[in-house]
Amino acid sequence: SHICNNRDWFVDFTPEVTEVTTGDSSTTILGTGTVRLIGQYPDKGRIEITLSNALYSPTFYTNLVSYAALQKKGGFWC
Repeated sequence: SHICNNRDWFVDFTPEVTEVTTGDSSTTILGTGTVRLIGQYPDKGRIEITLSNALYSPTFYTNLVSYAALQKKGGFWC
């Protein structure tokens, strides 16, 4: 799953409190939704990236993009 710690990045949001295990600890999830980001191709310019079913955790130390979830939708990482 994708995890985002910035609520402002969500274009839609459904509140739902739960816990997710991350490695040897857990983090509180306050909801899920869609996050839109702007990526940069090295030679093609900017591209909009939509992360579906992203988890919102304001206390998570970083943002996490699931490469497996990207691959399922035809995405790739350069």
